Amino acid sequence: MGKWLGTLLVVILLSGCASLETVIDMQKPDAKVVAARLTGINFDEVTLEFDLELNNPNPIAINSSGFTYDLALEGNPFLAVDKSTQEISIPATGTSIINLPVAISFVDAFNLISSLKEKDEFSYEMVVGFVFELPVIGNFSVPVKHQGSVPIPKLPKVELKVAELKGFSFAGAEFLIGLEIENQSKFSMLVNQLDYQIELGDFSLASGALSNREITGKESKLLQFPIKVSFLESGLALYNALKSNQLPDVNFKSSMDIQPDIDLFDSFKRDYDLTLKLSK
Repeated sequence: MGKWLGTLLVVILLSGCASLETVIDMQKPDAKVVAARLTGINFDEVTLEFDLELNNPNPIAINSSGFTYDLALEGNPFLAVDKSTQEISIPATGTSIINLPVAISFVDAFNLISSLKEKDEFSYEMVVGFVFELPVIGNFSVPVKHQGSVPIPKLPKVELKVAELKGFSFAGAEFLIGLEIENQSKFSMLVNQLDYQIELGDFSLASGALSNREITGKESKLLQFPIKVSFLESGLALYNALKSNQLPDVNFKSSMDIQPDIDLFDSFKRDYDLTLKLSK
């Protein structure tokens, strides 16, 4: 407050009554959130960006001595940041826009609120306080808050559900392999590409690729792979393995390129190595 008293005396001595009236009539600036947007999201974190507008109604420029912000998730304090050293200048009868990026780690959010793991989104509240010191008015804070929600992406659950020997003769064998993909999110997802290799013990049964398989939110899709094998091509070793009382395991190796239907979420790749006992 002391430096403003000095400023006030200088204004009175040098500029006269008109400037004194300007100082005495000083008004508090105001602030508002003019934009809040999601700028990035993956399974690790989500990034938000806020545009904050500071409005100065006074005919002289003023400075903020910084700001603080607090972020709460589902009503629980999550972040508290002090930017008191970041001075902000607002021109006379003008505005300044402050860009504020914020990153939220899903691991940290889940550690704070374990129930978030079961949800498809969470709410947040951002509260920002700009600190000012003005002549006559003194020290004060201009608060601004914004509320919103953020989607929670979830990895699909992938299981080898079916591994059956459907037919067996001296000539060959028929198998049915079933891979289940469960979309645990409320958002649809697209399997852009699925490259697979299916093995039975030491024998390669099949390999190939699938593409463009959409799975709606909270739904499962069973991908079936019917396979026919000729013993003339595979040899007697496979025939003898299937005659055994101890059927070998089916191993399903795959690499998936998956695109969740969430804005700004890039497609991701995941490798799976699944095993299931062959049944008759």
